[in-house]
Amino acid sequence: MCTKALALMFGVLLASVGAAQPAPEENVDRVFHLTYTEGVQAQREMATAVRSVTDTPGLSLDEAQKTWNVRGTTTQVGAFAWLIGELDKPTSPPSQGGYWHEYQLPGGNEVVRVFFLRTTEPVENFQELATLLRTLADARRLYTYNALRAVTVRGPADQMALVEWLVHELDKPTDPESLAHQDSSSRGYQRVAGGDMFRVFYLPHSGTVAQFQKIVNEVRTAIPIRTYTYNAPRAVVFRGTVAQIAQADRMIQERDK
Repeated sequence: MCTKALALMFGVLLASVGAAQPAPEENVDRVFHLTYTEGVQAQREMATAVRSVTDTPGLSLDEAQKTWNVRGTTTQVGAFAWLIGELDKPTSPPSQGGYWHEYQLPGGNEVVRVFFLRTTEPVENFQELATLLRTLADARRLYTYNALRAVTVRGPADQMALVEWLVHELDKPTDPESLAHQDSSSRGYQRVAGGDMFRVFYLPHSGTVAQFQKIVNEVRTAIPIRTYTYNAPRAVVFRGTVAQIAQADRMIQERDK
């Protein structure tokens, strides 16, 4: 084949490849006015969560006027607008917690979810549970908004399913009367990649945090299993094989009496 024909064929191939590439999104600018969010600290906390979860590069705050100027792609700004709508709300009483909303990001497998937790007082309990969720689910883009006890998280569907399961199992009342009616039976299984499983136990008879941690440390020492604790409701989550979790179950039943 002659050089001219080869060059023509190569040019056609490049053109077809180029035509198959999606056009880059244009940046847009938008201004948001907050309605319910009060205080500089609350605005900055919300801004960190929204900007980080949506990957929005341009954000400037007029904290006195509660006005946010945002610049990003249409996808970024669309997700930003949805998340602002979820978080710029009146402070919810504890009875309104325990639900979540989801936003499907276009052109991919990731979603954004906002979980509103019942675990509200004190804020240290909320932060402890959020840290546990981030660690257990390997959710690097998980952020909190204290005013609403809201957890915002972005990730693939399987990761969201794990976070949802953990919230359902761990977001329990922590008052003494509720804890007295807990039992040490497990709260279900959750399969994860690699064949590992999660299992949640409550230790209502363990008494103080020190006693609770002592029991957990004895199990951790005896079994090479990943262990995570949530002190307020005396909850422990184990991650390991079926055999490891069965052994941990036996040890918990023997000690939490």
